[in-house]
Amino acid sequence: MKKIFKFLLVGIVVVFIFVNLGCKLDEEEKKAEVRFQNWTDLTLLYGVKYGDAIYNGEMAPGFISGYYETDPGAYSLQAKDINGNWQTVSDGSLSVEGGHKYTIVGTGAVGVYFWIVVQDS
Repeated sequence: MKKIFKFLLVGIVVVFIFVNLGCKLDEEEKKAEVRFQNWTDLTLLYGVKYGDAIYNGEMAPGFISGYYETDPGAYSLQAKDINGNWQTVSDGSLSVEGGHKYTIVGTGAVGVYFWIVVQDS
C-alpha cells in the first residue's frame, strides 16, 4: 500500500511540474515582438510607439530598429511630437499575435504615408 501511495504521489508531482512549465511557456509566447522601419521621405524626430513597444529617438529614412515586446492585439501607430505627446499616425489599427515577430513599415512620400505590418516569424 505504501508503494502504491508513493508511486501515486510521484506521479502527481511529475504532472504538476509539467503543467506549471507549460503555463510558463504559454505566458512567454503571449508576447509579440515588433520593430520599426522607415521607408518614407519623412524623419520622425522623437520616436514611435505601438502598444507597449516604444522606440525613443530619431527615425530617419531607411532606419530600422531592434525588436521590442508588446502584448498581442490591435493598436494604432503613434509618433512623439516635440512636446513629448503621442500623436496617432496610422489610419485604423494594426494587429499582432503573441509568439510572433513583426516589422511595422512606414512607406510613402510627399505627405501620403502608409503603415503596414509584416510578420517576420
